[in-house]
Formats: sequence, C-alpha cells, structure tokens
Amino acid sequence: MGSRARAAGDGPRAYGRLPLDTIDVLVLDFIGKDISGLGMDSNVVGRYYTGPTGAARVSSESSSATDRRDRGQCRRHRMADVVLRRAVEKMDAHKTYMNCITAKTPEGARVALTVDTDRQALSIAIASAIKVEPPEARIVRIRDTKHLELLYVSEPALAAVLATGQCEIVRPLAAIEFGTDGMFAAAME
Repeated sequence: MGSRARAAGDGPRAYGRLPLDTIDVLVLDFIGKDISGLGMDSNVVGRYYTGPTGAARVSSESSSATDRRDRGQCRRHRMADVVLRRAVEKMDAHKTYMNCITAKTPEGARVALTVDTDRQALSIAIASAIKVEPPEARIVRIRDTKHLELLYVSEPALAAVLATGQCEIVRPLAAIEFGTDGMFAAAME
C-alpha cells in the first residue's frame, strides 16, 4: 500500500483529523472503548452509524480490529463496512442488544460484511468504494483513531498527504504485504 508517513509537529494527531478530506478506503487496525466510546472516533473517520459527521469523507471502511476490553460488546464494529470474522465471533449478542436497547440505538447492533482475512477485507472495501478503480484508490491505514502519528497511504493519496505540510515520508512506497494466512504482514506500531 504505498508509503508510510509520519505526522510532523502539530499535524493531524493534534487535531484528531486525518490529513485528507477524501479517502476511498480507511483501514483501522484497532478499535475499542479505550480509544473512543464508539470504538473509533466518529470525528476522525467522518461517519457515525446514522450518517456522515462532516469530517473526512470516507467511502469505504475496513476494520481488522478486535478489542480485548469489549467483553463481547460488538457495537464497536457497526460503523465499519467490512470486519473480520474473528471479531464478530467474539460478540455476545445479549450484551450487545441490551446496550443498544438501553441507548435507544438498535442500529448499533448491525454487523458489517464479515470476512476471514485482511486481504479479503481490503479487496471488498476497495470494490465498495464509490467511483474509484482499484489502482486509483486513495487508501489510508491507521493504527486507530487515537494514534494518528503514523499512517500508511497508497500512492494515489501520497501527493495530497504531503501537500498538507503535516506529514513526511518515513518509508518509501512498497506493495501491501500479506502473510500466507491473508493477514497484513506488518502490524501498525
């Protein structure tokens, strides 16, 4: 997926924003209650399960995340378009439903497209992106919405990220690497 960039000084991390206004695919490696009450900060990803928030416009979102602290609450995955099966299988339906009913948000119990590997999740997220061909997809991968100091960006997104003056390249462009199990070979720090 391209280059690894680091936010410089008071870059996007200081404001809780991604360095692009439009992202075709956003990949989050981790979500959870310790990051945001919703598992991911809706102001960073630009969406809430009821619609856009006005921040970065993300066409499709993939979460390869699981959260050990959720204890079966799967409300955290509802804002993603694609999630990994291992996360969904940890869901305690009763806890999730009760939480959503108490919060008067039954839509929070919806489960996204569910796949087995990061490779499948990324492929589906790219295919789901609106009006974009895979080679032109502006892809951003972050650890989580609380830690925006390091991000991976695809080549089509690189020039726009650098033009902000908030990021610098810390590793040159390279192809996305997957292990034999279809999972990302490199974890976000």
